[in-house]
Parts: sequence; structure tokens; C-alpha cells
Amino acid sequence: MNKSKGNPNTKIWLIGDSAPEKWEKDLTHPFDERHPVIHNIWTPIIYKIQKLIYDEKSILISDDFFIRNAVEKACTKPKNNIKE
Repeated sequence: MNKSKGNPNTKIWLIGDSAPEKWEKDLTHPFDERHPVIHNIWTPIIYKIQKLIYDEKSILISDDFFIRNAVEKACTKPKNNIKE
């Protein structure tokens, strides 16, 4: 899996926790659209950004976001932070 997606000079960054160990080899980048976290967590946030910052006429293009995880490997986090 790539460490990030997008341009780090963009104004909007989405930063996740860590790559899911079971999916890491199947995903291409953090918050890959095939993983449910993008829909469960980020879609409502992106909607709120769209509503508060951008005109109703403007379109917020999520491809312009910089996306990465804060922790590269879930196994490096303290054990009590990893849900079994």
C-alpha cells in the first residue's frame, strides 16, 4: 500500500489512524474507497466541509485532498489501542 495519496501542498488533509493489517496488501492507499472507513467516517466530514466552506455551486473534489495515515503499521501502536 502506498503511504499517501494526493499533493501534500493541498489545503485539506485527511489523516487516519493506521492501515488495517488484514487489508493492507489489498488496498492501494490510505482510505482506499474499497475500505468501509471512507464511507463510515469521512463521508459525513467531507459533506460538512462542502456545506460550510464551499459554495453550493462549487464542487469539492476529494481527489484534491492529501490522504495519509498517522501510523504506518498498526503493529507499532501500543497493544491496548488495537481492537482484536
